[in-house]
Amino acid sequence: MGCHSAKFTNEKEAKKVRDAILKYDVKHPVINDDKMIVWRNFERRSWPSLLVLGPKGVPILILSGEGHKHTLDLFLTVAYTHYNDKLNKN
Repeated sequence: MGCHSAKFTNEKEAKKVRDAILKYDVKHPVINDDKMIVWRNFERRSWPSLLVLGPKGVPILILSGEGHKHTLDLFLTVAYTHYNDKLNKN
């Protein structure tokens, strides 16, 4: 899921967020965090930020910035093995 946390006032409007999602053909769900609630609750300081939540909804990995494909691939492989029995397989 993506979370749009606008830096500037004109980026907060839901219509503009929706238009950008359609323009860039974003396939995953995106929430508009126009009041920066998610941003603050997860104590984010940089963009982009990537949080991977464990089965209990607690962050188990936080990456800031770009260029983390190798780290993310390795982490997801290990996490899948570790959490495999806890995952919903329906």
